[in-house]
Amino acid sequence: MARQGTLVALKAIIKLYCIDYIDQNAYGYEITEAVSSRLKPFGFSPHHSEVYRTLHEMADESMILRHERHIGPRQKVVYYTFTDDGRAAAAAYKKTLKENLDRSIALLNAAVADNYS
Repeated sequence: MARQGTLVALKAIIKLYCIDYIDQNAYGYEITEAVSSRLKPFGFSPHHSEVYRTLHEMADESMILRHERHIGPRQKVVYYTFTDDGRAAAAAYKKTLKENLDRSIALLNAAVADNYS
């Protein structure tokens, strides 16, 4: 997560959107596509491996659980759900990230006003 006085890292943005899509009961591929689609208009389209890396890190932190569902003889989908503690951790993460986003927006606005007006 971004530290005070720094801009929010794109990795934090990916995690934020992963949290949102997990709450919508999306499966892994849906999450990767949704995150890429949402960020693409801003010139950033993360590779699916970046999104899966974030999901795996969240699982390693015991924030989420991974569930495989077979939908055919050779095909499976992977869903993610929050653990009890993970839901609270996600809420805390979002709160802290919002504070960092607000600070970053203020910094960017000041830089634009001071240098491009």
